[in-house]
Amino acid sequence: MKDNSTQLKLEVSQPALSAAYERVDHLSSLKSNWDGRGALAISPKIIKNIKSVLLLSENGDWEHWMIAPDTNATIGLESETTGAVISLGAYEYSYFARIDGVGHGESHIQFSPESFLELMRKFG
Repeated sequence: MKDNSTQLKLEVSQPALSAAYERVDHLSSLKSNWDGRGALAISPKIIKNIKSVLLLSENGDWEHWMIAPDTNATIGLESETTGAVISLGAYEYSYFARIDGVGHGESHIQFSPESFLELMRKFG
């Protein structure tokens, strides 16, 4: 018999992290044309990437981030507090943030769960 007590504890004590897991699971189920206008399904590699970030995360890491599919098979994250945007691909990610009226961004950053999470914490 499978022990679900760990999962239940996660859902009860870490609602933002649990909601992020649920959102990623939903995104993984999207099929091609999910938007009715030809959007591509999210790449399994990208789902694997975001789940690897979730495994390293704490509840507070996800409290102010919205997770959304992009029509080009990637995932976008947007901070509700800072407006920073991170786009996650299969092997790279990019970001843009405005701090004190000055835009900061970078493209083609090689993905690692640790560096991605560090960026989320910086701009969350």
